[in-house]
Amino acid sequence: MRPADLALLHTPGAPTLSPDGTTAVVAVTRLDLAENEYRSALWQVATDGATPARQLTQGTKDSEPRYSPDGRWLAFLRAGEGKAQLHVLPTDGGESVRVTDHPLGAGAPVWSPDSTSIAYSARIPETGRYGTDEKLTPDKEAPRLITELAYRIDGLGFHNDRRPHLFVVEVVRDGVPFEKPELVQVTDGEWNDTAPAWSPDGASLAFVSARHERRHVDLAGDLFVCARDGSGLRQLTDSATDPARPVFSPDGRTILYTSPGDLGPDGLDFVANHEGLWSVPTDGSAAPTRLTEAEPDDLSDGMPMTPTADGVLVGRLHRGSIELWLRSWDDGAPTAVLTGPRQVRGHAAAAGVVVATVADAGSAGELVAIA
Repeated sequence: MRPADLALLHTPGAPTLSPDGTTAVVAVTRLDLAENEYRSALWQVATDGATPARQLTQGTKDSEPRYSPDGRWLAFLRAGEGKAQLHVLPTDGGESVRVTDHPLGAGAPVWSPDSTSIAYSARIPETGRYGTDEKLTPDKEAPRLITELAYRIDGLGFHNDRRPHLFVVEVVRDGVPFEKPELVQVTDGEWNDTAPAWSPDGASLAFVSARHERRHVDLAGDLFVCARDGSGLRQLTDSATDPARPVFSPDGRTILYTSPGDLGPDGLDFVANHEGLWSVPTDGSAAPTRLTEAEPDDLSDGMPMTPTADGVLVGRLHRGSIELWLRSWDDGAPTAVLTGPRQVRGHAAAAGVVVATVADAGSAGELVAIA
């Protein structure tokens, strides 16, 4: 392989699937050797393979596509000139509408069940930092007072002066997208709030945050639930583990999430802890229950779960492969969906169809459909 061959690799990201299961959209990333940068655009693919894939957007850095539950809208992130911002595109044709303008960009969109609003996380910079004041260049910013042990992150840098918090934006009303939608900041404070998930009735949000006293020195976090405006906050876990990727059950009574389990008395015992699937009642009436075995099950900790009528799709690590399994809502009983010497990098499901991005020794990634 030669350096110029890198431009031949086109890598698909996690797909999204239309509610009727007929069309998938995926961001495809490639290297532009002339510009010495990576570019990505959204592509639309028929799941029956009857028609060729076509490029859907012309942006240079489009990513994180998400179909609305009614199939009328496609939300995605677009960067390029600046930080990634949320855009909404009508699926029957037309121009996309930009709906956010955060100084440090927005996170991946999560549609409300009624297809009118989007929840996401975004980092909020302190005033006078990160370009919030055009008169202040980085070398003129005020000194930082460091009072926490964990104040930097690899690949990001300082983070305690740009915490991520949750937002909800109503992007569609009466079937028409807003030109200038209003944002509602759901959370705030000296902690990081991420991974929002909607309840089936659209009234509540689940998310992950570390708000306990030792959050600066351990690796633990907690699962929280609140109303969509941030009121009625409830903590569902006990600061002993590191929950991630919450999803509500179809009846809204249970939340499933992934976690390595108990991190020990110091909150740092993560070595060789397998990522498992956990369940907790939404009302907090019972303690969390692990649905997968600590051995040998080890769920992929970098891939979101996909809820279906029968359970959640999860990635399972196995001898270097990442398999796709369905875990039932009730007891986590497993059903194999896609196994073998390959890595599933992302997945989506609708109307009895599952699509997945799959890579193996001979391919940087392909989009496959499983009926």
